[in-house]
Amino acid sequence: MELNPPPFHIELFDYRWRNWLNFVYEKLRGPLWEDLLAPLAEGKGGGGTFGVPAGPSNINGGPYQAYDFLPKDLLQAAFHVPHTIKPGSKMYFHVHWCTDSTDTGTTTWKIHHQIAKGHSQEAFPTASVITLPSQAATGTAWTTVITECTDAQAIDAPEPDSLILCGVELDADTITTGKIFGLYMDIHYQIDRFGTPGKAPDFYER
Repeated sequence: MELNPPPFHIELFDYRWRNWLNFVYEKLRGPLWEDLLAPLAEGKGGGGTFGVPAGPSNINGGPYQAYDFLPKDLLQAAFHVPHTIKPGSKMYFHVHWCTDSTDTGTTTWKIHHQIAKGHSQEAFPTASVITLPSQAATGTAWTTVITECTDAQAIDAPEPDSLILCGVELDADTITTGKIFGLYMDIHYQIDRFGTPGKAPDFYER
């Protein structure tokens, strides 16, 4: 995409104009970020490899419940890649978690992921694993911590309609008092358009 605007079109909301304006904004202000969102869910067993977190337990006496993890416990999440994604960009896995104590020990999370294109193009490969950097709890009970992968661990953005299947595992921790709650998982990704002109491959031609 170039800085020169597309030809004038009588439809003010023609997708080429909208995408061009988004592109110019990115060049002037930097990357535009969004989140792929998924709650953590319990799967059907783990073949003895992983445990299932205990609970769910209430968060600080409220009605919301989350699972409390021990090392090697795993929950799952699945993501659909949107048409707004920036081709050639990077995506960043991250986990939201908290504890119910004042312990300042660390947690280390692993993301097991399998990615496949949609539209009958690709089979799911065997899982790849990313070990997120160890991160300490804040020392204040119920404070949300976000642990994100490094730049080197970020993955290449797949094309729209791809699926990203994930397992979220507590690999290890040094927290000796209280419980560790895995709250949510999401993926930071860059956008550079309002959508694609094609709803199936080739997404970017019309």
